[in-house]
Amino acid sequence: MQNTKNKSNHIVSDIIDVPHIFVDTREKLPYVFYKTESCAGGISKTLPVGDYMVEGVDDLVIERKASVSELWSNFGVDRERFFRELELLRKFKYKFLILELQYKDILNGCAYSQISPNFIISNLLKVIFEYEINVIFAGNRTCAHDITRRILLKAWKYNQEGRLNGIKEAS
Repeated sequence: MQNTKNKSNHIVSDIIDVPHIFVDTREKLPYVFYKTESCAGGISKTLPVGDYMVEGVDDLVIERKASVSELWSNFGVDRERFFRELELLRKFKYKFLILELQYKDILNGCAYSQISPNFIISNLLKVIFEYEINVIFAGNRTCAHDITRRILLKAWKYNQEGRLNGIKEAS
């Protein structure tokens, strides 16, 4: 394998037909990515930040939240840790927060919590505007898995074609 340049003159290391999806080793209930025509499968790997990345694209990361209680915890008792993680995401051009829930789930609140839905919504808006993170309400685990896969594989394809603006050169 050799280094070559894509259409935007960015170096692309070790040209591959389809990429692996990297899954952070700390994920408690990770998505499984099987080998298909467009994906070489998933690989468990300790990521610097976030939960999912794709081989060959160093400037895209996906963070996933699996439940209302996890989201409430991130904006409540784990707030400092969560916002430190968001600070680390700033260096990525493309960043996503995929929620395995619907907006109405937030409006319904979280049992046994003093934190209001308005506080959670306000903090999600902070994530969008201050941290420039795309927040996606996927609705459920199946849809969240699907959109995660689609985002990662489309980013890889665009990067290979030189159409992903601002992606750093692969090292």
